[in-house]
Amino acid sequence: MPNRLTLRATLVLAARAFGAASAIEPRLGGDLSAVKPAVTDVPEFVSKVPGPRIAKSLAAARQVPALRDARKTPSVRRVVAAAPTVIPTPVMPAATMSPTPTASPPVTPPAPPRYIPPAPSPEPATPDRTPAPTSTPPDSGEFDTTGEP
Repeated sequence: MPNRLTLRATLVLAARAFGAASAIEPRLGGDLSAVKPAVTDVPEFVSKVPGPRIAKSLAAARQVPALRDARKTPSVRRVVAAAPTVIPTPVMPAATMSPTPTASPPVTPPAPPRYIPPAPSPEPATPDRTPAPTSTPPDSGEFDTTGEP
């Protein structure tokens, strides 16, 4: 059985639960308002007096006034408004399509960039040379333990 229920299975289970609850409730003596008679607040003398007899035949019906013809549309009077008066406007000369040419300053090319050489870098300081050792190392390959340079 899968971990989840489908929508259809959920709706079927809900419908069956609702049907079972509505079938069990009348048997348990639920308080149903449809079972109880309606309470009337009508005074006794009004409800006991018989009313006039009603004629239920078509001969007793009165004549009905004639209906208007539904196919005819009522005519509507329309008020015609006077046409607005036309005010003449002065005629303006048409604008030219292109502007008139004017003298432009002569085109001067931009100046070429100047070459600026890089600043000379200072030379690195060299340490003073140390003098060569004056003593010769021992020939036996042992370390010099005399302490002389």
